Amino acid sequence: MTERPQPPPLATEEHDDLPIILRKAFAFKPGFSIQSPEAEQHPYHGTLPFDFYDRHLDANLALKRVVVSPLVPKYLADKVDSTLADLKHRKIGPLPLRPSTIGQFNAPVYEELLDGIISPQDLAIRYLHSYGNVIPALASSWIVHPLATQYFSTLRFDGRRSETPGSGVDMVHEYTLRFKPFDQQRQQVISSIDDQTKAALRDLAGKHVFTCLFLPMCAETEELFRGMDDLIGTIPSPAYTTTGSPSVTTPVNPPCDAKKTSWTIPPPVNEPEQRKEASRQRSQDIRPSLRQEGTSEFEEMKTLTPAGLLHHVWHRSVAENTTLILISCGNYERIGIRHRASQTLLLSELLDISRFDKPSYGQVHFGLFLSAISDALDRHEQTYIRPPPAKRSTPDTESRDLRRSKRIKVQRGMSKIQSEISPKKSSQSVWKALPSRPLGLVSVKFGPLNSPVVTACLRTGGTLSGTRVGANTKTWKKCYKIRECFSLILDSDLSFGATGRLHSAHLEVENVDGKSSIEVVVKAAIDPSLRKRLRKEYAIYRHLWKHQVSSIPAVYGLLEDSDDMVTFLVLQKLRMSFRDREPFDTAGGLLLCVTHEERSLCLAALRKIHEAGVLHRDLRAENILIADDGTPMIIDFDRAQFNPEPEQTKYEMGRFQEVLDGKVVGKVIFFSTSSDN
Repeated sequence: MTERPQPPPLATEEHDDLPIILRKAFAFKPGFSIQSPEAEQHPYHGTLPFDFYDRHLDANLALKRVVVSPLVPKYLADKVDSTLADLKHRKIGPLPLRPSTIGQFNAPVYEELLDGIISPQDLAIRYLHSYGNVIPALASSWIVHPLATQYFSTLRFDGRRSETPGSGVDMVHEYTLRFKPFDQQRQQVISSIDDQTKAALRDLAGKHVFTCLFLPMCAETEELFRGMDDLIGTIPSPAYTTTGSPSVTTPVNPPCDAKKTSWTIPPPVNEPEQRKEASRQRSQDIRPSLRQEGTSEFEEMKTLTPAGLLHHVWHRSVAENTTLILISCGNYERIGIRHRASQTLLLSELLDISRFDKPSYGQVHFGLFLSAISDALDRHEQTYIRPPPAKRSTPDTESRDLRRSKRIKVQRGMSKIQSEISPKKSSQSVWKALPSRPLGLVSVKFGPLNSPVVTACLRTGGTLSGTRVGANTKTWKKCYKIRECFSLILDSDLSFGATGRLHSAHLEVENVDGKSSIEVVVKAAIDPSLRKRLRKEYAIYRHLWKHQVSSIPAVYGLLEDSDDMVTFLVLQKLRMSFRDREPFDTAGGLLLCVTHEERSLCLAALRKIHEAGVLHRDLRAENILIADDGTPMIIDFDRAQFNPEPEQTKYEMGRFQEVLDGKVVGKVIFFSTSSDN
């Protein structure tokens, strides 16, 4: 085992009046980590599976400028000193740590986690076990409940991994620190805080405080971290460069920044004023942002760059509404501070965590947690300040406002009536127009995503419904007319499945009679292996429609974007699944709620699918949905295969019958082929 540097001596001049365990926490310095040989079997691919969504961040929320400053660690260390000075001024002394937490800072405990690093998840676990389990309690006690008699954390860490398909190793592990639900807070904490702080804890329950990203510990990631020093000033936008399309969004107003901070965001110096983007007027020609495969521009787009990583980190911080950001790849870190008003990321220099001197690693990270909690409370206080009472309107103004209110109600009522009486007409108009429109203009409108530029997508797979099997489009054109396009607006994020993310969406076409719109669901795949799987699912649907299998959803097309980054499968929106129904509660357990007619229709549908030469391989209650007319529909053919053996279809039919007959009980119902079992 490689020799580790000895822990630094405890500070004797700074914080010498604190309990020894706190001084030990401030003086904590990690050792040098070594990557496991096993990790070399899963090479880093240099891509992130989120790039498409990073491109659709609202224009007023997106990252515009990066400032690299050597003062970031000092800003955070100063937060420790100022908080400690405030406690002393209020004559509140920091409590000693509980005995169970003292061992967290001992070198042997940390050294056990230094060797054998395989994945970013290992890095995250190391951070939490060595430091992240203790410091949130310290920071929470100092900021939120300094009068409590013991250290308790009002916060918790939540993590999620982003796995590289086929490798079994996650390439990014994201952690976020958030406030615990109010009913999970300790009674000792609640009894020690005032009413205003209690109200803040109720409002902030479950809200994010601090964003962490852990990346693979390898030379490629370290180069990304080093390359961030070259991003000083205005940073290029990752948005698509489709031109000629009409403006699709109205930018939102960014949320407020904290007023009391220990850092300063420097103004732009000697930077050319950014040219305001001209409003996109409706044009007769739409030009996709085509990049030719094999060119340097195409290869650069497909490879993760320092700018791309910072855009993704910024996006995560915007989505979680946090200010403080930590990016780690093992032995190196960057700390970021997001300034909302100027859309600036204040970024630390590259930090070698094994060579921290003054301020110490422990003090900087303690300041990081203190700053994150103070920032969240500060912004909450601004957001929930009630405005002064409005002045009473004059009679004429009241009359005008009343008339306007009535007019709006009438307009909303008419819109509701139209939406209720015309879905069938809209559906027919869309089906009639789609075959002649090969280009889809995709935008995203949910959460912080509010597309500044649409994504041009070629409908490489035609529409499928009834006896209609639309033609596929193979090649791109340099420009398209408006009449050759349709719009696809992703308006919510439903779930994340085996082939990517599932969205609800609206599909719109415009013609001389106006706009026609229908609700659809969209599967979006970004990773190459998932995109291949999605194309296979479309091929299965196409094969089944050719064989006149009607108990499957209609397909509005398979779309590929102009930069070869994402694939969409657009499907008919159906109602609830069998799994969503309230089950029968019997002595034997929970039984599926299925009528005799539905049972017969389901078995007939599966029989038709088998006769068409397809084995589903993922028949579950969640994959049997109900159409508007009450007909059961079978969905999700991403695991299906062609030309099954007779014993495979017999087995699948038998298992399906058992579920429909109630012989398979339980909360989760899943079955596939015998080979899978």
